[in-house]
Amino acid sequence: MRSYLTVIALPLLWACPASGPADQPCLAGSRICNGTVVMLCEPTSGNFEPERVCDNGLVCLTGACLPRGFLDAAAPDTRTRPDGTVDEGPDPQPEQQSPDPAPESQPDSGADPGHDLPPDGASDAPGEDLGSGDGAAWGELGSDGGPDLSTDDVTSPELAPDVPTNDVTSQDAGPDLPTDDVTTEDVGPDLPPDIYNPGLLLYANVPQFLITGNFFAVAWHPSGQYALIAGHAGVLAHVDYATKTVTSAGSVPGDATDIAALDDGSGFLVTGSDDDGAGRVWRVSVDGAGSLQVDQTLNVTGDPQSISPHPQDGRHAVVAYGSDFISYAYVWDPLTGLTAPKGFNAAGGVNDVMWGAPALYGGDNLITTHGINNDDSRTWILSSDQVVANNWSASFGNAGCAGWRPGGNYGLVCGYSSNKLYVFNGSWTLGTLPVGTAFHPVGADWKGDGTRAIVVGAVQANTALVFEVRAGPDLSSSYDDGILVNQSIPQFDEAPWFGNSGSQYLEAAAWRPSTNCDEGLIVGWDNGTSFNPTFGLIIHFWDQDDPDCP
Repeated sequence: MRSYLTVIALPLLWACPASGPADQPCLAGSRICNGTVVMLCEPTSGNFEPERVCDNGLVCLTGACLPRGFLDAAAPDTRTRPDGTVDEGPDPQPEQQSPDPAPESQPDSGADPGHDLPPDGASDAPGEDLGSGDGAAWGELGSDGGPDLSTDDVTSPELAPDVPTNDVTSQDAGPDLPTDDVTTEDVGPDLPPDIYNPGLLLYANVPQFLITGNFFAVAWHPSGQYALIAGHAGVLAHVDYATKTVTSAGSVPGDATDIAALDDGSGFLVTGSDDDGAGRVWRVSVDGAGSLQVDQTLNVTGDPQSISPHPQDGRHAVVAYGSDFISYAYVWDPLTGLTAPKGFNAAGGVNDVMWGAPALYGGDNLITTHGINNDDSRTWILSSDQVVANNWSASFGNAGCAGWRPGGNYGLVCGYSSNKLYVFNGSWTLGTLPVGTAFHPVGADWKGDGTRAIVVGAVQANTALVFEVRAGPDLSSSYDDGILVNQSIPQFDEAPWFGNSGSQYLEAAAWRPSTNCDEGLIVGWDNGTSFNPTFGLIIHFWDQDDPDCP
């Protein structure tokens, strides 16, 4: 078993003791959800107190009442009622099922014969080699990627304290509070919605000299107060927004592949494999000092690749690689835990998963992408427990990152060997990246309100791939190539990045929740080798034209 890392971290600036749902930290003026009730942190008492009840079809999502979820949601609600009973809808969780036998042989015809893996030596780089000293401060401003924009007069912003907002990505999954004793009078006006006015993204290096090796995934706590980053050898980096520092939270006992926050704020789910190579999902929490606690370990068949939260009800989808032709899918439910595996055949090994709109198949469904030693896409229809083909074309190339537009009617899939964007709404639309060729897009994340997405990938010709999908506020709108905007980072081989041209460098991105500013984090690989590793990359991005950004 891997021993946990111990690093002295700077204390967090949480002004109030925790008292409220899931024991979330009470920061003066912050809001969280308890069922359908918005809870406000009262600085005098240090407790979360009921502020308003979300009614008229609204749901409480991380401290705000919003009309969230899919536009055409058709799946029945199977969450627990306030009286403790459960709605008897069709069971979205399949019974135990053995995987279909894999074909005896199948040619490897993928455009890319390999999987998108770290460079040589990354797996044996000393992942626990931590530097000395306290966390490093948010860093020097980098290039902004726009035409004729000088950064000489631009400084890294002074990050403002958290502001409650409508820009959220998750819903509290705990039992609803009774509403009889909660008043909705005199609670004050709601915050105005975030105005859609996308502009040029600016970037700043977040220096850290503690954690060596590559970073693979990033997830924000629903409060937006901190993020966790999954790195080489299972190490998790803690990025505190208030103190602007990066520290090591410790590590899971194995290798981590992906991470997602729990909607109720109680912790995170981390996928990966233990030291013996067995598939695992770890439920972890982080204490007030930023230290990791592994609360639960779940066994998974295959090698878990990705985890995707449901947009409404707190469930998470997990996919695992069994072989080039056999994949496994699971649903983790905060009420019932992890389902039995759903094994199925596909032309390639699974890479990612996203929740599709219920209207596609009349209920909950999981869309998988396959890009290990071949290419494919499949959908698991939970109500009927069937896996159907999505008519992935052999000309598409290897399928990588996937993300359904929150509340919208299509999802994005990265073609990392074809340098294309694929859009799925029941059929496929082929998009062409606005950033040239050979950029290998591998990571994507939608902003919680579905207005924009960010996609990241390789470094070519000393430019780091970043492009934006400007979908706009109309969730019923369809996709076209005109909404793709180049937001790449030029001169990536120079200070403060010192990136390696031609290597897969940017890996994942995440928009920050619970803020009116359009901002977030990008993480990526270091620029070292297995013999001389350097430090994992963290980039802060924000919209220079957003008046809510500091």
